[in-house]
Amino acid sequence: MDASRKDDCIDAVKNTIEKLGGLDIVVSNAGWTKVTVFSDLDAMDDDDWDRCWTTNVKSNLYLFKAALPTFNTNPEGGAFIMTSSTAGAAVTGGSLPYAVTKAAGLHLMKCLAQTQGSKVRVNAVLPGLLLTEWGMRFPPQAIEMYKDRAVLKKIVDLDDTANAYVMLAQNTSMTGQAIQIDAGFAIR
Repeated sequence: MDASRKDDCIDAVKNTIEKLGGLDIVVSNAGWTKVTVFSDLDAMDDDDWDRCWTTNVKSNLYLFKAALPTFNTNPEGGAFIMTSSTAGAAVTGGSLPYAVTKAAGLHLMKCLAQTQGSKVRVNAVLPGLLLTEWGMRFPPQAIEMYKDRAVLKKIVDLDDTANAYVMLAQNTSMTGQAIQIDAGFAIR
């Protein structure tokens, strides 16, 4: 699916419910950017900004709205977990539009948690640099800089990040929270 397309998000939720017989947890994990010089205001054009906005913010809303009726009919509600980024909480990231849109997604998370009732928990995980296929696109010197700046002097562990999602899915007493997993890169 293309998370930047509303109909694809709606279909993903609908197909999941049909095939699995229900829905208890959604992990909204879409993200898009082009790695640029952070301070370069011309590095991305309007189409790039729009793609960042639609993928990094609106896709969360599309998925949430599609899942909400099911969450509200579930006896124990549901968990909606957004993937954000340390870039959403600090002035850093692969590009300025990415940081701005991830910050907007975090505010959307808080607004949904505050306004959408007691049956759904809405939280976010903010990973730092993960050495996934995407993270490996950064030059080696940028990866070393991240490690040197992090308090724990390491790159974010994939298992630690996955454990945050599991904890948020299981915890029935948390909503509106942003869990930052970044080895102390951007303590706030």
